[in-house]
Amino acid sequence: MVSIVMPCYNKGLYIGEMLESIINQDWDDIELILVNDGSTDNTSEVIESYIPRIKARGYKLRITDQANAGCRAAVKTGLAQVTGDYLCIIDPDDVLSPQYVSAMAGWLSRRPEYDFVSCDSATIENLDGIDVIRPFYSHGLDGAGTLTPEYYLTHLYFKATWNYMIRKLYFDRCRILDMFETSGRGSYEPPVMIPLSVNKGRMKHFSAPLYFYRINDGGLSQTRNLAQADAYWTDYHQTIEAALSRIDTISEAERSRLSDISAFYRLKILIQLSIYYNEPQNTARFIEELSALTKNQIPKPNKGMEIVFGYAAELFLLRREPEYETPEGRVIGCGSKGKAASKLLPLLKGTAFEPDMLWDAQSGFQDFQHLTPTDTILILPTKQQAVDEIKTALKGARVQQVLGNEDIYKILAREYLAAGVV
Repeated sequence: MVSIVMPCYNKGLYIGEMLESIINQDWDDIELILVNDGSTDNTSEVIESYIPRIKARGYKLRITDQANAGCRAAVKTGLAQVTGDYLCIIDPDDVLSPQYVSAMAGWLSRRPEYDFVSCDSATIENLDGIDVIRPFYSHGLDGAGTLTPEYYLTHLYFKATWNYMIRKLYFDRCRILDMFETSGRGSYEPPVMIPLSVNKGRMKHFSAPLYFYRINDGGLSQTRNLAQADAYWTDYHQTIEAALSRIDTISEAERSRLSDISAFYRLKILIQLSIYYNEPQNTARFIEELSALTKNQIPKPNKGMEIVFGYAAELFLLRREPEYETPEGRVIGCGSKGKAASKLLPLLKGTAFEPDMLWDAQSGFQDFQHLTPTDTILILPTKQQAVDEIKTALKGARVQQVLGNEDIYKILAREYLAAGVV
């Protein structure tokens, strides 16, 4: 049996669509655990209207109504009621693929040596009254492997719990429920993901979008200004530290190292956002904090190099080398008209990756058919729609390597560290 835990707070507008997708699962043995965390809208009424259909589907249903205590407390309330062999935690304003449960639970039922599984996801964003769905791909891990704390803490792999299904035996072995932190009202991800990754269970990943995440203003991670972003990521880091403090299977040195990695990621994100919101004083403040974290062993950046500095700190702290090859032939920059390109192209001048040619969507990428196996493609944009357009145009092309925006910054960061000065 699969236990689905869903905390609910004021999601009456969307929860019906999620419940429909649960009813439409092609897996019959499901326990649905709903925790209504003191909703003040029509969430309760919508849930009530679905009870007959959920029961008619043959699912076990548990509904808990509690005074508003925050999503962490609501998730813990739900996890304490789990009786299934496998469990997952989902959000009420998202949507499941019909195969979400069967693909992951089916694998775990057939392969007892695996502790948990994960899947790709897609985003749902309402644009001018139309829901636009875009794939959101994972990084780093494919097929079978191990999710390390470093991958989670630097978001090289999914941080959201709804991408995962966990074997209950492994969940218990990790003592996730015993160590679950409920103070605060921020994300419930760290109390699950820290023990899940620290214990290094065996994982299988499905490269298929089985979960559809809705982008809306009510999400915890959706921030409108730098102050909100700072509050969110500071709380996220503090929750990680609280989760790490409860792990008794790692040394103090390892706990401190992982805490530093979490602190680094917070500062890297805030440096980027402070530049986006044009708050140079805060950019300088975050750079000072990050410099102190590296014990001032990385030169502070000149103007225009702040984002590169953040990536340089990542390579320094994690002792991680970017994966790329020295270009053998042409370097072609794609998506050269956007804001991301305007920041990157000046930084690439004089490097081995300075583009020989610049292509953009307006040209229709018509020269992609003439690419050669020695060409290096730089995907300059960050917006998913632009990236998808380039990847579609590249489909079937044989090239030396394709590097995205983040890859390019890591290449620049490597040169930044090698030079020792800006």
